[in-house]
This record gives sequence, structure tokens and C-alpha cells, in this order.
Amino acid sequence: MKASLIIPTYNRAGLLQKTLNSVLSQKYCSSDFEVIIIDDGSTDNTAKIVKTFNDSLNIKYYRVNHYGFQVSKLRNIGIEMANGEIIIFVDSGLILKDDYIQEHLLYHQKSKYEIALIGKTYCLHSSLNDDYIVELLSNINKETFFVLQEKENYQDIRIPALKYFNNDLCNSDCPWFYFVTANASVKRKSLLKVGLFDENFKSWGIEDLELGYRLHVAKIKFVFGSKAISIHHPHERNLITNKKSEENNASYFLAKHNDVNIEFFTIKRELYFPIIFSKFKEKLKKRDLYKKKKELFEFVSQKFNPRNKQLLLCGASNKSMLKWLDCKYAIEAEEFFFEKLKSCNLSYHILNQIGFKLHFENKKFHLTVLTDIYLFLATSWFIEVLKEIIRISKNTIFIIPQNEIDYCTIIKKRLLLITKYTYSKYEIETYRQNNLNCDKLFHIKWS
Repeated sequence: MKASLIIPTYNRAGLLQKTLNSVLSQKYCSSDFEVIIIDDGSTDNTAKIVKTFNDSLNIKYYRVNHYGFQVSKLRNIGIEMANGEIIIFVDSGLILKDDYIQEHLLYHQKSKYEIALIGKTYCLHSSLNDDYIVELLSNINKETFFVLQEKENYQDIRIPALKYFNNDLCNSDCPWFYFVTANASVKRKSLLKVGLFDENFKSWGIEDLELGYRLHVAKIKFVFGSKAISIHHPHERNLITNKKSEENNASYFLAKHNDVNIEFFTIKRELYFPIIFSKFKEKLKKRDLYKKKKELFEFVSQKFNPRNKQLLLCGASNKSMLKWLDCKYAIEAEEFFFEKLKSCNLSYHILNQIGFKLHFENKKFHLTVLTDIYLFLATSWFIEVLKEIIRISKNTIFIIPQNEIDYCTIIKKRLLLITKYTYSKYEIETYRQNNLNCDKLFHIKWS
């Protein structure tokens, strides 16, 4: 068996019928693939619809009791039941082009690597309020795909972002962000290697991205398959509930992996997040504060933390900074510097984060020192970091390097915004230390 299509479903008999009809129209030999339908206890006529395809498709139908949202569990059951070498994930209501299965398999066959294939999907964000698309999809045929190919509004919403990476997801730090299992395929052995879907996701959203992240960590190459084409049929959505669910699941995602890529994602869950993050990382490579002299950090330690209380360094680009500050806690967003710090086998608590969401208790630190990487953040992100710093720290030091840009004025303006968003008050002291190769030190007391 070459492929297994896994289709989880719940009370979507009509949409499932459209999907199975499109499976039936595949050019690929039906004896070389199986269709595994995992029914989450549907109360409509799903079982009867499936039965009508039993003679024409190689179908396995498995029904479980409904205990709320459990799509991770459903897909995992399907993977365990599968005999195919390639697992193709298909949503109820996904309409497959007649060469869909063939193209998925060709991408895997042609690749020298284990890949996670992300198929091209029209109408991903279309709604039932779109009369044109609802009418178009009421009578689906070969021409439907050609019609949508010419309609800009219904293209795969990920394509403009992919162009930034020259349509090569290897150029992105976060290829997992595009791994939406409405239309995707992976070798079964790759899925077993990384541990399948996390069944702790009990509500809508992000369970597929989290699996994609683990595939990425396992060095599985991500490929956008522009020829593995499908149409996402619009269906009812509860946007308010879904948004809240996504926020909660994003927090779980971050707590599980504690990675700076995911941390940015929790703040910027939008289509162009990988591009914004990529640009930020390019700026990080231009930082120069790690070259500063030993005297700068010793001055900070002696002046603002003479009793050697708990101190957090944000933007720890090398181990010397930690020693000069006598600091046991640090975060570092740039992976190159983070890995170097980890390789030193220091007895410090170092996280690969920027600081949007830190798992420290309130007011844990007497002092938090922020280096120049925070000057690269957009205003909205800067505010998110400061909100978290206010929560965990009593005092903050900004170290501002010599530069033609007036960072002092920028920081002061942003501090004014903080009082608006958090109602926090602060006192600010400015220290000029030219002999330390530093323009200014801002000492901020939060209250």
C-alpha cells in the first residue's frame, strides 16, 4: 500500500460526501491507496454516506465516542490503522483535484530527503457568506479548478508569504507555520519517529503546527507542493471561540517547547509572521553590544545590584556578560549565541527567548538588564516585552550603545505608551558613561 488518506470527521456528512466523490475521481489506481475515516461520534448520516462508497473505494471506517474536540486523537488512530507508506491528511470538505494523490506521492518519490509536503489549497479562508464560492462549489467538476486558478481572491493565502522565501521553505526559520493538515502528507515512519499528534490539544487550532514544529526539529524538510491541489469548501465557523482556543493552545505550545520562534508566533499569529521574524533575526546579526568592555557590565552590577540579588540578563550574547554581571538567569533570542552559551556547560538558567512570555513568578528579579537587541523590536513588540519585564522585575536597565540613531528618545516615547497599556508608573534615571563605550544607561524603577 503506497498511501493512506486520513479523514477525521464530525457531523459533516454532506461535506464528507463531496470529499469522497473527489477521491473517487482520482486518476491514481484505487488499489494503491486506502481511505481511513475516523468518525468522532457523528449524529448525522455520516455512516450511511460512507457505506455508499464501500464498493468503490478501499475504506476503513472507525467510529469513536464523542468527548469534545479530539482531532489529534482521531488522526493518531488513523495513523496507527494505516498500511500506507505515505500518510495524506485530508479534511472533511476538502475537494481534491483528480491528480491530487498522484502528485503527493510524486513529491515524496522525487525527494532525496524525508519531507513534509504542504499542498496548495484554494479558498482556505472563504466563508458561507461568500455567495459566489458557495454557488461555484455547488456543482464541482474539472473546470472548477481552472476557474479558481484565475481568481486572485481565492488563491492559497500562503503563496504571497512563500514568495519572500523564493518558494523554498528551507529559507524560513519557521516552515512548520505553514503545515496545515487540511492538505499535507508525511511518511508514516517520520510521524512515528516524532511521536504523532499531541492529544493534549483539546480545542481547535495549532495541533498541526505543533506536530510540524517537531518534524522540523527532527530535520524533516518542508516542501510546498504547488501541484498537489485542493479546494477547501467553506463551512460554519465560530470565530470568537476559535480565536480564544487558539490563544490558549499557543500558550501550551510555547510552554511545551520554550523556543523563540514559538514565542514570536504567540504574539504575531498572522500570515506574515515568518517573514517578520526572519527580518528581526537579520537585525540581530548586526548587534554590537557583545563587544563592549568588561567595565560596562561590572559598573551595572556594582551600581544597581550591590547586594547581589536575583538578576536577569535579556540579550546574553556571550558567557562573559553573565560573569561580569554575576548573573544566573539569562535569555537570548539569537540561536547562534544561545547555542554557544549552552555549549559552555555553564551552571546558569538560559532560555532561547525574547521575553514576550516568561515562566518566572511575579517580581522574581531585583534587576533586569536589557541589551541592544530590544532596540530592534517594533513598538508593539517592545511593549509586549516591557509588560512582561514589569511583571517579573522591580528594576530595569537599558544599555544603549553609541549610535547615530536617537534610541534614547525612542525608548522614552515607548515608556509613555507603557503607562497607557499597563497603568504602571516608573521613575527613570539616566547615566552617561562615555568612558565605558556606551551612550547612556537608563535605570527604571517600576511601581
